Formats: sequence, structure tokens, C-alpha cells
Amino acid sequence: MNRLVAAPVVFAILLGGCVTPQPIPEMSGSQSRVEPTIVTLANSAAEAKVVQTLSLESTKIYGEGLDVPTSIRATITPTFVILSRSGWALEDTFAGTKRALAILAQCGIYAKRIEVMIVDAPDVLNSFSNSRAKALLAKIQVSRPAVFFVHSNLELKKHEFEVVARANSKTRPELRNTIWIVRNARDVGEGLARMFMYMFLDRYEVSNDPNSLFFSDHTSYENSNINADQCSRAVQAGNEAGLAK
Repeated sequence: MNRLVAAPVVFAILLGGCVTPQPIPEMSGSQSRVEPTIVTLANSAAEAKVVQTLSLESTKIYGEGLDVPTSIRATITPTFVILSRSGWALEDTFAGTKRALAILAQCGIYAKRIEVMIVDAPDVLNSFSNSRAKALLAKIQVSRPAVFFVHSNLELKKHEFEVVARANSKTRPELRNTIWIVRNARDVGEGLARMFMYMFLDRYEVSNDPNSLFFSDHTSYENSNINADQCSRAVQAGNEAGLAK
């Protein structure tokens, strides 16, 4: 199992203690040790361009016999942004996406389609940091919720997954309702599903159930269950926030 990379920069998950859901803390604006200047990032962003867009309909996303919700309670249309120099290809995202959507189907959360953007940008923008992400999003228009597939995380705490919801976006509103996944992230399906749930709930969850998606600060194939209360709260909060319909 690997360490789920939403703690503590984004979620500060508690271990072996209180399992009461807590609000997502606002980040302090931590940056990588040596960040390019604002001017350098702005110049790099000026060269970024969308080179391909496409829509993946539900049949392509779920395939035959996969876990389409039997009762749809929330419909999402996420945007996937693949940085062309990150090492990710569209096909690389399929397995993790299908696994994540199968997990979210427990809550009746359904992806009608996924909008895909392939973005070519200078190398400096193919990895995540707050300043790099802000520069990139100042150049390209992206519908939310959005998932960015990047090469690496250059923040001081180099997490494999980062999620910016509402409560933790006060100092970086440009990144609100986005998820960032590095190229070598493990357990992408479980991690992506957990990030979507955190985004919907706008808070982290922890659970003492070893089969829960929110068990400990690790992900594994066995950790995929979402209980009825978590589902109800996520669907309600996601709909109220405009993340789903």
C-alpha cells in the first residue's frame, strides 16, 4: 500500500484518533524551494496551447458490464487536462478512471461524459506547484471539476494527489475544484475516487473500517467502500456546489 498524498498539505488526515469529519484547512501557500519568477511563469504560460479536445461518452468511459450506477443521484462532466510533456497519454488514464467511477457508483455518482483537453506547454508547466498551476490556468479556460495529469509535484510535500476544493482555496481561487495527479501515482482509481469525494464533501473523511475508501492515510484496492451517510452528504454538497447535476 502507498501513502495517500492528500495529507497534510491538503487534508492533514488523522490516524488512530477522532473519526469526525473535519473542514479542509486552508493552505499556507507553501511553494517548492526554488520557484521560477512570476514573469518566467507568465512567459511560459503564454506558450501553452490546447492542441486537441475530445469528448469521451459514457460507453467509452464505462465499457461493457462495468459499474454504471443503478440509480443516478448526481451526474458529473469532469474535464481531464493532460499535459503533453508530462509522460501521461490519454490511454494511461483509462484504467484508473474506470476504477474511480466504479467506486463512485456506490453513491449514484455518474459521469455522463468526460471532456478531454491535451495541452502542450513548456516543461516548467508540466509539473504541479501552486504558482505553476495558477500560471497555467491564467492561460487556458477549463470547466470544473477538472483533473490535471502532470509529471510531478514540486511543492515541499511531494504528494501524488492534490485536491483543491472550496474551503482550502481561499489563497488560490484559480485552482478551486481541481485535482492534480502525478505520472507515477499508485492506486490511481482509489486515489482519484477519494479526491472526488473530498472535493464534493469539501472536507476530509476518516474511517476505522479497514474496507473504507477513507481508511487511514493509505490507498489500496481493498479500500473502496463508501457508506450511505458519506454518499448522501457528498451528493448533496456536490449538487449544492454546482459540481454535479
